[in-house]
Amino acid sequence: MCGVAGVIQVPSTLAVCEIAAPLSSASLVAYQALLMLQHRGQDGVGMVSYDQECGRFFEKKKLGLIAQAFERDDFERLSGAMALAHTRYATVGGDGMRDLQPMLAGVPFGVTLAHNGNLANFFELADEIQSKYKIKFLTHNDAEVLLQLFCYFMSSTHQGKLTGNFSFEMAVSSMKQVVQHANGSYSVVGIVAEGGLFALRDPHGIRPLLLGRKVEDNRTTYLFASESSAIQFLGMEVIKNLAPGEFMLITPDGQIMSADVGGKEAAHCMFEWVYFAGAESVLEGQCVYSARLELGRRLAKQVTKRSTDSFDVVMPVPDTGRTAAGALAECLKIPYREGLLKNRYVQRSFILNGQSKRELAVGLKLIPIVSEIKGKRILLVDDSIVRGTTSKKIVNLLKMHGAKSVSLALTCPPIKHPCFYGIDFPVQGDLLMANLSESEAARWIGADEVFFTECSDIDGAMNGLKLCKGCLTGEYPTNLKKCRSFALQRGRVREAEEKRV
Repeated sequence: MCGVAGVIQVPSTLAVCEIAAPLSSASLVAYQALLMLQHRGQDGVGMVSYDQECGRFFEKKKLGLIAQAFERDDFERLSGAMALAHTRYATVGGDGMRDLQPMLAGVPFGVTLAHNGNLANFFELADEIQSKYKIKFLTHNDAEVLLQLFCYFMSSTHQGKLTGNFSFEMAVSSMKQVVQHANGSYSVVGIVAEGGLFALRDPHGIRPLLLGRKVEDNRTTYLFASESSAIQFLGMEVIKNLAPGEFMLITPDGQIMSADVGGKEAAHCMFEWVYFAGAESVLEGQCVYSARLELGRRLAKQVTKRSTDSFDVVMPVPDTGRTAAGALAECLKIPYREGLLKNRYVQRSFILNGQSKRELAVGLKLIPIVSEIKGKRILLVDDSIVRGTTSKKIVNLLKMHGAKSVSLALTCPPIKHPCFYGIDFPVQGDLLMANLSESEAARWIGADEVFFTECSDIDGAMNGLKLCKGCLTGEYPTNLKKCRSFALQRGRVREAEEKRV
């Protein structure tokens, strides 16, 4: 999972009723948008701009958080009317600088690309590209696979035309071939030098991607972004969610073109609403905050139906547990209390890329309020159990500070199957609920009871959206029969990483 932002500024051709405050340069807009997507990745950040006046790309990449990566002078150097920005959450590739996005290629035309998602057939596809097309890779990142395929198909399919100009038809034809090869989730933003800003969403629309716009007195700024919050933060209007399989191009003079390059039935990742997306975002027309409220209400019904205990307080695990916990407390008519405060300077433990790092972060990030814990029968609300590490430590923390009992209520049904589409649990053996019953899981965590929502609750809370629930049901939207090596190889990579820590 990552966050992407792509910006283009063009001469304004739309009527303006009210002149808005002017936006800054394309690179600064991309930076500001990316700040709203920091929760989607904290391994590193990258930005590439293209300046048509001098015909050059400029880039800046750095490990760590967005605000720490850029200085004021960077935005003067990252010049031009087009810019891409990316915040990384590593699933394929390592933690080093070379795997930070966006990726760049000089031929044909000059192309840069970044994406949010995960190629399930990364290893197989990378091997095929190197053996069949004789392309050598500079990184271990699946974004480079997408970039090299796109560039290769433009070069090979349109030989003889490359002395001319880039065209939308050329891009569509090439991207259709990319989609035929790429299996997985990918919301892509990219720049073709002189050609414009483009975006692509995978055939099932697994990862989110939206288009926003702001009209000023002398220019219009367009922004492709992973979440609506990035668009609205900049005072822009949300124009649309890209459809599954939709390819869009916005040219330097403001033409907007769109084509279906292989769209299929939607299968949006349910985990975006449960955990990953910001609560303030609206994806596919469904407000994340509203979905989490409804999950809390539905979770209350599960607690009422199955509880063998009574509770003094409902307590959230910050931050994603708060919304559902408030709704659950209202339904059960139990006081809502904040017994755990979050240290804002520690990363989200789930998205850290190593078990030892995650365990350390859990111990550092939560500060107990003893007066709200001691002697209380606590109904603790969180979004999900993945590996169980976080839940076990939090339950132990509450009991260590005097909780009389701790029962755990989760807004997500049991996660029993791996994710191949960008959430970092690709090995089934790592998943707590793949191996244990609910009562066994409660004992392992140290909780008195554990409550889950059901798959039907997920469907109801999302108002019938077409969702990917592969991690819950084992039924995936893409054919993974030839991609199982991904889980095995990724598991070996994780083992190696753990040994190095």
